[in-house]
Amino acid sequence: MADRPILFSGPMVRALLDGRKTQTRRVLKPQPVGGPLRRTYVREFHGPVYALFGEHSSETIKLPYAPGDRLWVRESLKCGSNDQGAEWITYAADGEVPPGLGHYKWFWERNLLPSIHMPRWVSRLTLTVTDVRVQRVQDISEAGAIAEGVERDFETRSFWGVEGAGVGGATPRYTEARLAFHRLWDSLNAKRDGGAYSWDANPWVVAVTFTVAQHNIDAGVA
Repeated sequence: MADRPILFSGPMVRALLDGRKTQTRRVLKPQPVGGPLRRTYVREFHGPVYALFGEHSSETIKLPYAPGDRLWVRESLKCGSNDQGAEWITYAADGEVPPGLGHYKWFWERNLLPSIHMPRWVSRLTLTVTDVRVQRVQDISEAGAIAEGVERDFETRSFWGVEGAGVGGATPRYTEARLAFHRLWDSLNAKRDGGAYSWDANPWVVAVTFTVAQHNIDAGVA
């Protein structure tokens, strides 16, 4: 078991806070060399988890996550000052104010602190990994897409995964959660490495299932 940081975008942070997100899929690195017909197995060896590819386990890739790991969420922060010179800082996802920031003046020199730079002690979400699988991104099920945090409109029976990504800033609607996740995946990965990780490229991914606790990883139960 290990403690690790994990980055999430603003919409996905809100999905975690709302209790809609209990899974995440991350690109497997390195990608296995074999073609689409290769079989995959996931096994645990004295703590670390490995993906074994091929009929005779000819290729082995160590996974970045294992059941029992705790992941502290990194998210973006907004910083600034008002007309009276009072300094402020909030979580970019929802505008909430982190507690106890008085001794971190360097935050306030920037309008936006990217999630990659957020320190551990400011994190407000702790994820505990319960399951790790390896699959192609297109193998995601309808239930898996919903667990990824795509939002459902019960009145219109539609889904969306990327807010304001439609024509004129409108929120696009989809008849299936998988289609909404497809759009969400490409909004994050389609341009990476020349499109190697786009939905159409169908890369291998690590599918991580977790429970969510709304407190700092070092603070115990809030």
